Amino acid sequence: MNLLSRSLVWRLVFSMFVLSVIATTIAAGLAYLRARDALSQSILERLTLAATLKENELKRIIGEKKTSMQFLASLPEFRMYASKLHGTSRTQMSRSRAALRKILAEPMVQDLGFREILILEAQSGLVLFSTDAAHQNDYRTLDRFFIEGSKGIFVHNVHPWPVTFQPTMTIALPLLTLHGDSIGVLAAHINLDLLNDILFEHSGLGMTGETYLVDRYNVFVSSKRFERKEYVRGVHTPGIDAAVRGTDSSGLYQNYAGVPIVGVFRWLDDFEIALIAEIHQSEAFEPARRLAMSVVSSGMLLAVALAIGIYLLSLQIVRPILAIKESAVRATEGDLSVMAPVEMQDEVGILARAFNAMIGNLRTTLASLRQELKERQVVEDALRQSEIRWQFALEGAGDGVWDWDVRTNRVFFSHRWKEM
Repeated sequence: MNLLSRSLVWRLVFSMFVLSVIATTIAAGLAYLRARDALSQSILERLTLAATLKENELKRIIGEKKTSMQFLASLPEFRMYASKLHGTSRTQMSRSRAALRKILAEPMVQDLGFREILILEAQSGLVLFSTDAAHQNDYRTLDRFFIEGSKGIFVHNVHPWPVTFQPTMTIALPLLTLHGDSIGVLAAHINLDLLNDILFEHSGLGMTGETYLVDRYNVFVSSKRFERKEYVRGVHTPGIDAAVRGTDSSGLYQNYAGVPIVGVFRWLDDFEIALIAEIHQSEAFEPARRLAMSVVSSGMLLAVALAIGIYLLSLQIVRPILAIKESAVRATEGDLSVMAPVEMQDEVGILARAFNAMIGNLRTTLASLRQELKERQVVEDALRQSEIRWQFALEGAGDGVWDWDVRTNRVFFSHRWKEM
């Protein structure tokens, strides 16, 4: 601070450097905001495209599952053994179940991606057969997939499976004998991990991009996510809540883990689930931050270069002022012979000429004062000599009186005789 208060050059350099830094900061901030806006639009378009692709892929997968179920229900051997699950002896039913398990264990059926396949009796909803033996002899009379599946092929969208309470999706359709008589309902629970595999593909969404499904109860459709204990009461974010309400939109908000993200969310009526596509803001806006840092670093380098340039230029500008300063210092020390150099015709030159004129006037005034002082000294000397003479005259004078001669401007002594 002492340097700034004592040096005009450093004040100029410091002021310009501070202004440069402020301008650089403002430019970097504006660049970041503009880049962020542009990136937001681009990211939202990418997320929207990703969500659309995922939705179409889900439709394709479900369509394939429906076709697979129709194919399975049309297999003559499968229909034959299924028709012997009811109204026959226990031995015959056991053999039929074993034969059905053998058919369903074939790689071709395993590749269909069903988690559980069931055959339900047409009237009561009794589970005559299940790939999960623990569910045989259960009654699913009131289940929607049983009711609708008895009428035709039906996809029961994501719903909590009453047995495990985990999200599931079920496809059901009528199962007929080789003669066209009703056996019951053939149903299959889709392995949702297949959907997860589709959703977990980043598809150009970067390292932190992800898509996932949430049902109408705010529960993750993904079995892996559903198993997380922190979401036992459902997951809530601005995007998820809006999508579950049927709103299709996008925005910037915090995801289920509290991380700021850019998200696109929509409600899929065909599946009665919400599809959310998100990417972390830290990754989405990284190019904007790099741009801002580039502007800051470039601006700081330019500010330093500008400060150096201003310093050198200031030396050239301030040099005549410094010369005037030196002349003023010498003048205050008593050297009135000093003259400030006049190198320019600008304000600094005018200042130098004014200083020189002031010094000249000061020399003239000082000379006049010296002359006046000399004259006063002469007068004072004369007065002192006259006073001495007056003293001598007073000592030797008789009766008389001192008087003043106005014409000659002199003092004289006159005798006066006493009257007798």
